Amino acid sequence: YVVSNEQTSDSSPVARLTVGSVFANNRFRILTTYALFAVENLLRLGQPFAIGWAIDDLLTGQSFGLFVLIVQHVLHLIVGLGRQVFDTRSFTRIYSDVATSMILHQRRAGVAVSHVSARTALSREYVDFFEHSVPMLIRSTFSIVGSLIMLAWYDWWIVAVCLALLLPATLINYRYSRWTRRLSRQLHDELELEVDFIEQADESVVRRHFDEVARTRIRLSDAEALNFGLMEVFILGALVTVLFRACQ
Repeated sequence: YVVSNEQTSDSSPVARLTVGSVFANNRFRILTTYALFAVENLLRLGQPFAIGWAIDDLLTGQSFGLFVLIVQHVLHLIVGLGRQVFDTRSFTRIYSDVATSMILHQRRAGVAVSHVSARTALSREYVDFFEHSVPMLIRSTFSIVGSLIMLAWYDWWIVAVCLALLLPATLINYRYSRWTRRLSRQLHDELELEVDFIEQADESVVRRHFDEVARTRIRLSDAEALNFGLMEVFILGALVTVLFRACQ
């Protein structure tokens, strides 16, 4: 919805905005943010170990474990705060660069101001992907891997049950991603024309536009709810299986 194949006045193609191009142009900022986030999550995973160490030492009249816990917590705090400060500044600048580049290229290509305005607003989703979606994936990965390691320490069979969830999760999310991609494209195409509809000031046209936007958003919400519900069914099955195994 933000890609154009039109030509600019100087005969150069309009820049294609993709996830890859955003990353390529800002790899240092993005990778630095992810590196800090990875360290932050490693320190977070170390907290249960540090707490256990502190408890063990305090019960025997020693204090070294408590010192380890304090160091772990302070380091986690420092890295977390630093990452948040760097994160906000980096992705704000990235969006500023992306929006500026898009506006200049699109206007040189003769694209209507209303379309350029909508595409600029929608381009924020590319930056949000790197700022929110990827860190969420990184955090989930650390949590899952850490949980599996702890479960493996207890019972490898339980880990096998958890890993079995990957099959339905992959199939369900593949279908979900195709569904939401199509709906998102429809939504973005409709939003791209929003200024034009508003300019017409025709009640039926404006009403039809916002009704279509509402229907598409509802379909996206329904798709997310269905995806969540289906996965919860499989998770419940795994939970029951693990409980039976643990109790036996």
